[in-house]
Amino acid sequence: MRGIFISIALMLAASAAQAGTAYPVHGNWCGPKHAGGPVRDPLDAACRRHDLCTYSTRNYDCGCDLLFMDELRRRSWPSQALYEKARAVYEAIALVPCVGTAEQKATKRAWLRNDTAGAVARGREAPGAAFARVLRLLGTGLANAYDVPE
Repeated sequence: MRGIFISIALMLAASAAQAGTAYPVHGNWCGPKHAGGPVRDPLDAACRRHDLCTYSTRNYDCGCDLLFMDELRRRSWPSQALYEKARAVYEAIALVPCVGTAEQKATKRAWLRNDTAGAVARGREAPGAAFARVLRLLGTGLANAYDVPE
């Protein structure tokens, strides 16, 4: 059931992006078609680097996604709120299809699976925490894309 909700939310996000609608999830650089302006914080800076990488390859490059995910998973975040947002962005990027080798695609899935399972196994989060984070992130993006008050 969770997979269905995430699939629907990702389809809505993709539809917004294909229609040319910005889908801002954080700062000035995080989210499809949401790029420009000053960098607001470390997450926004990482999103900017990811955007510039994908713009230079002109596709949804798995290599850019893996660099981005690696940065997000290894970084020390200045606050719990920013950590939670970075985790949600990480999890969303892991679910977005990309262009690359089978090994790159498998690495994205494995990182997501292992990082999520590891956090649950260590007692750092509940089993449904990743699902809840991604849904909140997608809801934020949809609300911002269509100017709906949260």
